[in-house]
Amino acid sequence: MSIAAAHDEICTAALQGRNAMRRLRVSALIQHLDMLLDEVERLNLASRKSVPATWRKRIAEMGPLLPFDLEPGWLRPRSTLQAIDVLFEIQSRLMRLRSGPLAPDLIESDAALEPDPAYPA
Repeated sequence: MSIAAAHDEICTAALQGRNAMRRLRVSALIQHLDMLLDEVERLNLASRKSVPATWRKRIAEMGPLLPFDLEPGWLRPRSTLQAIDVLFEIQSRLMRLRSGPLAPDLIESDAALEPDPAYPA
């Protein structure tokens, strides 16, 4: 095996390792979101209209852990339904990341969606 071939093989293995670590990190975030969703859905089923302040803090603390940016207003939901919507949106984005890059036509159609007025920019 030549030095160039060995170098290419090492680079490929390193890239595969980084991709595997990224998928593991994203999977861990999705599992955490599942737990949060379960909790907030219980609040909703118990007819709680608003999420406790401690809950808003838990969601806001997720912001820096995410591999993408969200509008700051999204991380401060007031109602249980807003919290569920936010968590599902974050989960959806994470699942798309875990499955690989989006096709350009999906990116364009996603960008064409109108923002939800319930979540101020």
